[in-house]
Amino acid sequence: MTAREYRTPAGAILEPNGDIRFRLWAPGAESVGLFLDGGRAAFSMWKTSDGWHELLTHEAKPGSLYQYVLPDGMMVPDPASRFQPDDVHGPSEVIDPVSYDWTVDWAGRDWDDVVLYEIHIGAFTAEGTFRAAIEKLDHLAWLGVTAIEIMPVSDFPGRRNWGYDGVLLYAPDSSYGRPEDFKALVEAAHARGIAVLLDVVYSHFGPEGNYLPLYAPAFFTELRHTPWGAAINYDGCGGKPVREFVIHNALYWLEEFNLDGLRVDAAHAIIDEGAKHLLDELVERQHLTAPDLIKIDIEGGEALALAGMSAGLRRGRYRRLLLELHPVQLAYHGSNPTAIIEGLLEMGYRAWVIAHSAADVRRAAYAHWQPVDSFPRPLRWPESLGAWPHLIFALGHSPVFPVHGRRGAEM
Repeated sequence: MTAREYRTPAGAILEPNGDIRFRLWAPGAESVGLFLDGGRAAFSMWKTSDGWHELLTHEAKPGSLYQYVLPDGMMVPDPASRFQPDDVHGPSEVIDPVSYDWTVDWAGRDWDDVVLYEIHIGAFTAEGTFRAAIEKLDHLAWLGVTAIEIMPVSDFPGRRNWGYDGVLLYAPDSSYGRPEDFKALVEAAHARGIAVLLDVVYSHFGPEGNYLPLYAPAFFTELRHTPWGAAINYDGCGGKPVREFVIHNALYWLEEFNLDGLRVDAAHAIIDEGAKHLLDELVERQHLTAPDLIKIDIEGGEALALAGMSAGLRRGRYRRLLLELHPVQLAYHGSNPTAIIEGLLEMGYRAWVIAHSAADVRRAAYAHWQPVDSFPRPLRWPESLGAWPHLIFALGHSPVFPVHGRRGAEM
């Protein structure tokens, strides 16, 4: 039996003696209180000079519900909440991470073996839960899938969402199940030889349930904007705690949930002009504890999104993987689609994703595949182009592309 816990600097932290330490970065609030479910009044939190509010108490325990109380009396959830049983506007729940016993010994798998299947927990089964997804893993293993990429699970408002409007980054959405249910899914996948990657969003927060501007206005900056509004302040004045919040979130998913990797959504909208980009720092921080995170810089996006390793990185077994996508729309800037595909091959890339809107690039890629007789028809890769690619498919959340003149093969 193995326990896994990532000690976050924010949130409800269980101390060895059983006390709970609550920490909130709220530089814009003169005072913050902690209200425990069932209590008669809020506890006053101690404010530090750098904007943190902290309280150590034995009045809370795993399972306790709590909210932070702002000076005007408004109660808000913990931005580092590990679980929200009543959605994004409700109270947060104290979680004991070590209460889950991990039993499967897992060492990752070779990238060369990866056949990646993207799933949305809410749409993957009729029940739309982590536990229900476990029942379908044998189907994926039989199909030949060796890795799944789970679309974002961070808590979002309501019960239905693609996941890209998350506002509480540390909390698996309650409509899918509890944190231990997500851990059980990861462990069940590993037991079947299936690696698990998680889609994360660090370019923006969703529009509903994001209370950060009320008490931490420095979390965002009006100096720069993304398609979703004011940019997250990764490199400006007061941006250090913001960087830490997101970096710890990534490490939390990797360590506490034993994930094999992260796919970073809309990395082009992570505006960071500091000396070191947020994702580069994330990889460095992971290497401080375990040198097993490989970062892949990916050129492409709406026209061409590359999700693969260079030849130099493909050798050997990886433990953790970080995919970073940059949508530079190569095909729409006068580039020859065939030249793009051939250029990627020359650079050593053997796996990629091609966006649904890049039909000309897809056609150029498919042109390299030569079907031969028999059905299902095996695909012959020209020897002149070197080794086979690992994977090529149309990018979308439930893409369907033509197979031998008819629609099929939903990924």
